[in-house]
Amino acid sequence: MKQRELGNRILLLLVVFFLLFYLSSPATSEMNYSFVCMWPKTQWYFNNPAGIAVDSQGNIYVADTENHRIQKFTSTGDLIVKWGTLGIGNGEFLYPHGIAIDPQGNVYVAEGNSRIQKFTSSGKFITKWGPGPGNTDTFAPTGIAIDSQGNVYVANLNQHIIQKFTSSGDFITSWGGRGGGDGNFVFPRGIAVDSQDNVYVVDELNRRIQKFTASGTFITKWGNYGTGNGAFIVPRDIAIDTQGNVYVSDQQNNCIQKFNSTGTFITRWGSMGLEDGQFNYPQDIAVDHPGNVYVADSLNNRIQKFRPTGEFIAKWGSQDIGDGQFKHPISITVDSYNNAYVTDTGNHRIQKFTSTGTFISKWGKQGTGDDEFKSPHGMAIDSRGNIYVTDTGNHRIQKFTSSGAFITKWGSLGAGDGEFRFPRGIAIDPQGNIYVSDKENHRIQKFTSAGVFISKWGREGTEDGQLKFPNGIAIDSQGNVYVADYANHRIQKFTASGIFITKWGSERRGDEKSKYSHGYSIGVLVDTRVILSPDGQIKYPESIAVDAQGNVYVSDTPNNRIQKFTSSGKFITKWGSKGDGAGEFNHPQGLVVDSSGNVYVTDTDNNRIQKFAPSKLQ
Repeated sequence: MKQRELGNRILLLLVVFFLLFYLSSPATSEMNYSFVCMWPKTQWYFNNPAGIAVDSQGNIYVADTENHRIQKFTSTGDLIVKWGTLGIGNGEFLYPHGIAIDPQGNVYVAEGNSRIQKFTSSGKFITKWGPGPGNTDTFAPTGIAIDSQGNVYVANLNQHIIQKFTSSGDFITSWGGRGGGDGNFVFPRGIAVDSQDNVYVVDELNRRIQKFTASGTFITKWGNYGTGNGAFIVPRDIAIDTQGNVYVSDQQNNCIQKFNSTGTFITRWGSMGLEDGQFNYPQDIAVDHPGNVYVADSLNNRIQKFRPTGEFIAKWGSQDIGDGQFKHPISITVDSYNNAYVTDTGNHRIQKFTSTGTFISKWGKQGTGDDEFKSPHGMAIDSRGNIYVTDTGNHRIQKFTSSGAFITKWGSLGAGDGEFRFPRGIAIDPQGNIYVSDKENHRIQKFTSAGVFISKWGREGTEDGQLKFPNGIAIDSQGNVYVADYANHRIQKFTASGIFITKWGSERRGDEKSKYSHGYSIGVLVDTRVILSPDGQIKYPESIAVDAQGNVYVSDTPNNRIQKFTSSGKFITKWGSKGDGAGEFNHPQGLVVDSSGNVYVTDTDNNRIQKFAPSKLQ
């Protein structure tokens, strides 16, 4: 009886403990966030696309290099299928770059795990090969091409050779070696095979094209260092059309050059920029059967399509300069009508939208004058609707009306009071005072709404109240100041006068690294798989926001998620993961909460805005 009574008492205590714990949990823990909308809407998300190939049906395959995957599209850009993720297993990739299609439609991919992988046209893994007989331990495949018999030619970057394999990966022959003579190479990159099975190689640092028979016998060469017709600075890839014309991408000259099969110059197009027909580091190039030319415009994160003469036809990508489109949006804020304002940082302008993403207006361009910007970052709106922008590259603050009319500015490069060194975050307190995170001076500065200096606090360090490259800043209804202490991987909370209150976050705990094989001696590819930090820990926080209830939202950027905390730093919830689907992120930075509790996030490397609404968990 006594044992049963003791057991009943223990059970009762456990039930009471559970009920007390459950009832004491904050109501905010019952909230989750649901995806509402995004803008702009697109199906084309690339991160440094480096490889491109076309099959006999005109379908386009793209090596989406920094997303570690292959994407397949129709000739008009409709997504068909995608496959791959970061890893070392079958069907996984480390920076895939070279890609080729055989006569049967099988897909071959050269990637940074020092191997070739072969797939069906729908992405089903078939086989792989890497270091082995005739294929040294420093196998670094870059370009890849296939002849009419299905033999596979690989440009082996580190060994400065071309290697030839059967379609199953059996070694046949190789030729080359480091040097400047005929048949030698210094970092062979692109490779292509014509209808006669002649092999063309981009000899990158010899700034030339070399042509060989299928067995490696030298035929001819052309090219030299320069910017003129027929000259190259960094030639990258090569493609051949059905008439035997040769197209070469030059990533440093940001152009495409066209030659006949013996190297006589025909035409060229392209220049540096984001306009149609311009490039930023063009890499692979492919030609379909009608002669249309496709270019992996890698640092513009898009594919461009041209006629054989260079006339622009179409483009696919999330990054652009049109109204409602972005190039690395950083910050976002909302006014009392829930209109959203976005710093379109890479386009050096501000864009204004409705709460559902309908474009309203824009202002700004690159420059140093009034109403001009150099990589604007932070933004805040006062009670009158005036907009304050940290004009980061110009080391100043600019103030505008809600329609973009210039009002005033203050600041210049320096470390004195009222001077800045790359100002980033900006916030406004209930009295209308302006707080700026002066990033590379490792401090916070406080001003009147007219830009008159009031006070400052902080210096470089890791102690309480010290900062290391502070980024985002936010203020609650009580006037408390929250700072995203970027390189200290934490949030710090201060009074309005800069007195330290509390802190939370982490010191990069949880970023264990899983290294993958590589072997690239120029443009070294080094990858780490970063393990997600535990809940409540933060890595490199970019931005911070506070809602009407005093809850704090943090863009946990490398972890590709948003975290929500109480005002004292207690973890509440999180959402987001790496990707380009709804509710997924690629380097999220800015965020803001509107009066209804909706959260807007600048999904920076996906070049879009995402909106989320709070919802009760069932």
